[in-house]
Amino acid sequence: MDTRPLVKLPGDLFARCIDWGARSVLGYERGEKESSRQYARPGIDKSISKQALGKLAECAFCIYYNLDPDLLDWSPRLDRGWDCELFRVRVDVKGSDTEYLIWPVTKDWVPDNFNLFAQVQRLEENLFAIGGWCLRRNFFKRCHVAPPPDWLDPWTKHLHWTELRQDKITAETIEGLRWAARAIREGKVPEYIMGKWPC
Repeated sequence: MDTRPLVKLPGDLFARCIDWGARSVLGYERGEKESSRQYARPGIDKSISKQALGKLAECAFCIYYNLDPDLLDWSPRLDRGWDCELFRVRVDVKGSDTEYLIWPVTKDWVPDNFNLFAQVQRLEENLFAIGGWCLRRNFFKRCHVAPPPDWLDPWTKHLHWTELRQDKITAETIEGLRWAARAIREGKVPEYIMGKWPC
């Protein structure tokens, strides 16, 4: 049973995201985002819908967590590697038309400037499902590598939304993770215990 929370964006915010996607495509055409193009899958740099998807997903996440979408990076420059802050942790929101949290094969490096991944799926043009979240470190420890599924590019890292944490992120959850990380650093808790936690 699909129990994911659903979010529908207001019309003006949806239009703002589409406009941002169009400006992003224009930036690629002008040669302003060449360092980003090398990590993009073929054709994405020319698709307004695909460019807008990331911003739409970020906005859906913000609405679900009562964050102000104006705090997102709406500039045309390259993004900072993360999208928003929640309880003083940095979140990288991954939007997709699929049920998977995906780290594309074109990105052959592991980022260290954010703390959490959040997965958001576009169900309809303006309807999104909040799929779940996980620690960055746990994603790269537990992810699967395609294939399967066969439609993903080979070597793409992924987790299905059912493999992510489904509980809503709270200040208490984040504080518990901080406590565990401190305990591991101080040798009070074996690191393998952290690995037994769900994402």
